[in-house]
Amino acid sequence: MLEEHPGIYWDGETLGRRLRWWLNEYPDAYLGPRPGACPFGEIKRRFWRSPGTRFGFELTPRDLMAFGLDDIVACERLLKGAGVDRRIILLRRNHLRRLVSAERGAIHGVMHERVRDGRAASGRRPFEMPLDRLHSFAGKPMSIEEGLAEFASSDGMIPVLGGSDALRLVYEDDVLADPGIAYEKVVAFLGLESTHPKVPLRRTNPGRLEDVVSNAAAIRDRLRNTCWAWMCHE
Repeated sequence: MLEEHPGIYWDGETLGRRLRWWLNEYPDAYLGPRPGACPFGEIKRRFWRSPGTRFGFELTPRDLMAFGLDDIVACERLLKGAGVDRRIILLRRNHLRRLVSAERGAIHGVMHERVRDGRAASGRRPFEMPLDRLHSFAGKPMSIEEGLAEFASSDGMIPVLGGSDALRLVYEDDVLADPGIAYEKVVAFLGLESTHPKVPLRRTNPGRLEDVVSNAAAIRDRLRNTCWAWMCHE
């Protein structure tokens, strides 16, 4: 939706896109500082694509850590060096549903589905989610508990990096029912007029947990006595 606004050049996952290419080229790579890797330079290079408009990009804690930026001071240095003057943070309370979406995307290679002719494509069939060999951003298989802990840990950095002046969005409140809610908040925060765009994508994993994964009962049993148990019922 932001891509359609004439006052914004939305670059998406600037560093994430570069990182995925790098890991595909070097599948045995580790996540950490790499000789010749300069995230600041990558952002600046892409910045020149947006003359006369605001340049926006998405950044995740994982992207930063992959480039060796694993402390707040280093991350702040990157953001200030890139000329970032507005920050918007998006958090998600239910990390299990986020993990399920990420795993389905890794298995099937589809993270979103486009709405065509005003209609969304039919829902996908439930898939079996592995509990001990989930795809990991670092390439090493992880358990469902490790995946949930990783999301919680990385999300802990987001409010700190955002700072007190950031626009704070929550997926379940501002995106889940209607992405237009988040869109209107973002353009107002940037001092721009809304263009009221249509939502071009649909969720790939709507409904109950049973509607998405075929082994929902096993997941509930696995997480029954953990701090993530409530996420199985939303």
